Amino acid sequence: MNKIINNGVFEDEIELDFGDGQLEKYLVIATYNMEDKYYLAVISQKDDEIVILEYGVNENNDVIIKNIEDDSEYEKAENMLNEILNCDELAFE
Repeated sequence: MNKIINNGVFEDEIELDFGDGQLEKYLVIATYNMEDKYYLAVISQKDDEIVILEYGVNENNDVIIKNIEDDSEYEKAENMLNEILNCDELAFE
């Protein structure tokens, strides 16, 4: 899943499609960087599921959002989010 947000600006609420053709609303709970990559943590307004995604900017200065495919990278991003939010554990995807 790749998502472009025009003008390079995240809204507090975004709609994402994870490949099933259905847009779902998410609230942005954190953005952060780790090991030269940028991450976006969102929570579903439908079922409170938290998802962490990688994001960057393309040559047109549009923000690109994509899934984190590597399990170890996702775990590191999850641990960093827990530190940022000062939580022991969150309900992640």
